[in-house]
Amino acid sequence: MSSRPKTLTPQRFLAGLLLLLLVFSSPLLFSYRFLRQYGETLSPASIVDRLAANRELYYRSAMHDDLRETALEMLRRRQPEVIALGSSLPLYFREEFFTSSFVCAAGVMDSLNDGEVFVRRMQAVARPKVVLFVLDFWWFTDPEVRFRGLINSPEQAALLSTTKLRLPYKLLGRKQITLRQFFGLDPVSSGDAVTNPALGLMARIDNVGRRADGSELNGIVFTPRAWDFYAPVRERFARASEFVMQPGRFGPDLKILPERVALLQRIVKLLEDHGSHVVLVYPPMAPPIAAAMEKSGHHGHYFELGRQLTGLGREAYDFHSPAALDIPLAEFSDTHHAGNTAYMRLLVQIVRQRPDSALASHVNLDQLVMWTEFYQGTTVAVFEKDYISVPETDFLGLGVTKHRVGTPTTPPVNPPARKTD
Repeated sequence: MSSRPKTLTPQRFLAGLLLLLLVFSSPLLFSYRFLRQYGETLSPASIVDRLAANRELYYRSAMHDDLRETALEMLRRRQPEVIALGSSLPLYFREEFFTSSFVCAAGVMDSLNDGEVFVRRMQAVARPKVVLFVLDFWWFTDPEVRFRGLINSPEQAALLSTTKLRLPYKLLGRKQITLRQFFGLDPVSSGDAVTNPALGLMARIDNVGRRADGSELNGIVFTPRAWDFYAPVRERFARASEFVMQPGRFGPDLKILPERVALLQRIVKLLEDHGSHVVLVYPPMAPPIAAAMEKSGHHGHYFELGRQLTGLGREAYDFHSPAALDIPLAEFSDTHHAGNTAYMRLLVQIVRQRPDSALASHVNLDQLVMWTEFYQGTTVAVFEKDYISVPETDFLGLGVTKHRVGTPTTPPVNPPARKTD
């Protein structure tokens, strides 16, 4: 006796379809759960809320390019009197350096075109009294017009996509996380050198992220990974004379583009028209690179730019040479990024060079001098809220001992490890 085939009822069809959808969507669901666990689904407002609530927390996303959006939210919340503005160069200016409210709006521009867009958006939410505008020299020499695009709304900044949801699987493929970490069995962590609580996957993986004031905590320099991470930098220093003759940003025989200088003046005027005093800073290059440029005979543009900037009739400082600030190589993290100690030296020099500087009433000169002496030879000044108990490594291979942990008013300590999960 033959059995009759089962009829595919609408209920069975729907159940099968739902099962199929669950099978195919489960990788994305697991991914979303993982990303949510580490704060990768938060909006800029929520991120700034958490940073403000816990000043030891630091944040860096693996998914979102949300530096501009989070900076704008910090500016809106804090209404600072002083800001540092620029690309990645001002990242090491910290609120501890100032006696007035401060936000580090660094990483918000890759070009002067980006800067104009950011400044216009900033003026809708905050109007600082002093803008410390730190300038990249290639903004004035790169013939390519670079533009990062319009700034997202806070809602858009945290939007997910299938591309972003695939990120955890890329991290697994690159062995930056383990399967146990992906499934929540082990916390994502890169070690015990930096035990500040971390928000965002890259803060956890790389020990690098933004503090509540927008400045950067570069925890890599406290870890054994620093030696391999900075190997390309050591190579550039060792072959500096060859490096500066290669085509590119640091290359020879470039021209200062008048339209870029005009664009800078337009941005400065925009800031001044809204009540901000602008302090232009042409920051130092690492000693081996600066020396190679000077010796080459093909980098006149680099030195001429400083003269042009100080000739604009505004408060401007040409610190392109590290010798002008007596900055040793040990206080640089790479070819052109000086660290906390170097930037304290820079502020001291500004106030000494010009006692009526717009910055003079916003810094404690005696305190900065004391700190530069205490932290000399280090890139990261470890203050109380930086829960770091180990010295900075000699990641540039200079044969120096970087032993400063603590502050001049708080003796060096070895705090117990703090859980970050």
